[in-house]
Amino acid sequence: TDGGYKLQSFGTGNGPYTIDVTYYDIAGNGPFTKTISGTAYPGVVSTLTIQYSSAVGAPVTVTSFCAGDVNGDSVLDSTDLSLVKGAFGALAGSPKYNAAADVNHDGTVNLLDLAYVSQHVGCRTTTQ
Repeated sequence: TDGGYKLQSFGTGNGPYTIDVTYYDIAGNGPFTKTISGTAYPGVVSTLTIQYSSAVGAPVTVTSFCAGDVNGDSVLDSTDLSLVKGAFGALAGSPKYNAAADVNHDGTVNLLDLAYVSQHVGCRTTTQ
């Protein structure tokens, strides 16, 4: 059958990470390995999806999403920065609060969120 997984990791420190995904196709060929790497940041949730197909020889695709992509258009850009600025100072539960702009999920859109997005402008969702 076709399917997939969604992996989310919550950064507890700064530094690089590597995840190896090992799999076999429906005919038992393999093992095949895809290596995913990135950098973890404190409080930032990294999201990966892994999609697979039952077709013989079909590749496994891994998509890595950019934290801070507030509008979900697969790229961190000035629009995301503007959305974080627009929600700046808002607390969870307030009308101005935008959960997607609260990049580190601490319940407030603040300088930490703004700094993260501004430092990562240009990040794009990638598929391998």
